[in-house]
Amino acid sequence: MARILIAEDNAEIRTLVSGILVEEGHKVGVANNGQQALDMILADAPDVLVLDIMMPQMDGYGVLKEIKSAGTREKMKILVLTAKTSETDWVRGYKLGADAYLTKP
Repeated sequence: MARILIAEDNAEIRTLVSGILVEEGHKVGVANNGQQALDMILADAPDVLVLDIMMPQMDGYGVLKEIKSAGTREKMKILVLTAKTSETDWVRGYKLGADAYLTKP
């Protein structure tokens, strides 16, 4: 199974997503802000990153920029899971390296 990092500042969403993924047999790590997520990625890149955009300390766009410049982007798939729904937001996410962009209800 995959090693997945969930970068999400909302505790309820973190718990929900991680619970579902653990039940499916994946190894899940969590970060509650962008800087913590970046530190974890640079130390040991996961197979999959589930990334929120609006987070404290560093937003998801900043995380995408940093992992791209560090050369760790190619090592993982990135799913952006966010409340940002405008076309410019998802275009920006894809341009910065997201493999998929899903909006929260």
